Order: sequence, then structure tokens, then C-alpha cells
Amino acid sequence: MALIVNQEMLIQNRTEDGPGMKIVALLFMLNGISFSAQDALPVSVRDTSASNDKDLPWTISIKTDIENTRIRNGIDLSGTNPVSSSAISLLHDNGLNGLVTWTRLLGSNGGPLSWSAAFGYDHSVTDWLDASVTASHTKYLMDSINAVSDLENSLTLGLTADLSVIDLDIGYELYPGSLPAHYWTAEASHTFKFGSLSIEFSADITYMSMQSDTAKLNALAIVLKKKKTVSTTVRTKGTVTVSGISDYTLDCTLTYSLGSGFMVYVDPSYIVTPKGEVSAKDSQVSWTAGIRYIAEF
Repeated sequence: MALIVNQEMLIQNRTEDGPGMKIVALLFMLNGISFSAQDALPVSVRDTSASNDKDLPWTISIKTDIENTRIRNGIDLSGTNPVSSSAISLLHDNGLNGLVTWTRLLGSNGGPLSWSAAFGYDHSVTDWLDASVTASHTKYLMDSINAVSDLENSLTLGLTADLSVIDLDIGYELYPGSLPAHYWTAEASHTFKFGSLSIEFSADITYMSMQSDTAKLNALAIVLKKKKTVSTTVRTKGTVTVSGISDYTLDCTLTYSLGSGFMVYVDPSYIVTPKGEVSAKDSQVSWTAGIRYIAEF
């Protein structure tokens, strides 16, 4: 899935038992590039088997999953290695939300990869348009594994439009500092529901403009085991500006509700990553599989 709210966005669901937007789950993660659309977790279907007439204000979500490789905004974050991640998120009906997530690199050279914390606010502008703002902090524990390990603080702005036939998401993500980074993402998606099973199809595109240290990218090229291509890279005084379209993604997310708040999901994606400075391959297939628990209180 591919919206910068972030990858880890709030998935909301309109209900007929009350006015406005009833947020039913926190389905977002911070796994490196703060709320990137691909960080969003699969769309879930609310389990109504134990519902009651009273709307509860808080929603908590706990999830754990495995990815064969971690790619955000067209950037390899795990050096082509698999990762496991877990997250706990909390949301109030007034739109305030918080999230803590941690990630571990798997394999022979595995170990803790990163942790993140975020605080945000979602607002329903109209019955079909939502706006969000999120501030996040990410800390990488392996500083040579990817091109953005020095980027820690981010601010993300997002718009989500429910256009009946499709959902349209537009996001902007800023990492300030001496070597700033900017990401713009657009995603179109549609979800089909068949009882306890939901299937979401989505397509997205990401444009990046980020500065990085030249020596860091040269070292990264060794980690990614490929020669760097710099056709769209501008070099100035030991720094590199990488700009252009960094990601095209086609995604299919399947989520199955097990009842009592539990659900399992699998998320295969085909990703075109043309920025050779920050990605190991020009295109690759990624997948995520996991389990999540959601409860209201």
C-alpha cells in the first residue's frame, strides 16, 4: 500500500449507526520512512459479532508481521534482507493518535534495525474528505544499512478522499535538517469485501528530493551489491541530491477476520524502484504477512 499519510495512515470506516466518521482501527506503522503509504497496514473489516449500541472512544491495535524486504518510497531500508516488525497504536475518536513501532533485521547479520514513535491528528473536513498531520521520530540502530538512517524527525501531511468508486490519497512528507528530504505520494485504491475477507487493490507513485552524503551513498552501493547510477543526481561539495520518481507500486492486500478482534493479512506488491542510488534493484516483488488484534474501550 502506498500513501504517505509515513508506508503505517489511519484506515477509517463510515458506519450507519452514527454521524460522521467512526474510526475503527489504527492500521498504520512507522518503519523507517515515516508514514509512507507502504507503511499502511491492510484494510480491515470491523468485527461486529460482539458489537453493542455504545460507541467506545478508544481503539488499540497490536500487530506483528514479517517482510521479505523493506522498501519505503523506493528506498531499500533493510539492505534486501527480511525484517520482522511489531507495533502498538492508540486512537481516540476525536482524531488524536499515537504509535510506537520497532523493527528487527533477520538473517545471519540480523539484529535490531529501528524504532519509531509518532503522534498525529486526523480531521474529517467533509463527509468524503479527511486531512491528517503527523510528527514522528525514527531511530536507526544500524546506520549503514540504508540511505536515510540519518533522518530522524519528520512532519507528514495527508489528504484522503472517498470518491465512491476509489479512494484517493495524497501525501507530503518532510525531513528537515542540514540534509533535508522531501517525499510526495499519490495513491488510488479500491476495496472489495466478501464476508470476513477483504481485498484491497492499490496503485501509487512517489516523487523524492533528498540530500545525502556522497560517502554514505558510496558505502551503501557496496551494501546493496550494485554499481550506483547517478543519471539524475546532482553533486555539490560532498553531498548528493537525489530527485525524481522513486517508486511505482502495484499492491494487493488480503485481510481475513478471525473474530474477537483478531485478523491475519498478506500483502504482496510489485515495486518499480528506478533510483539506483538508494535501491538494490530496478524492480522487485515484496510481501508482508502478519497478524493483528484490534479492540475498542
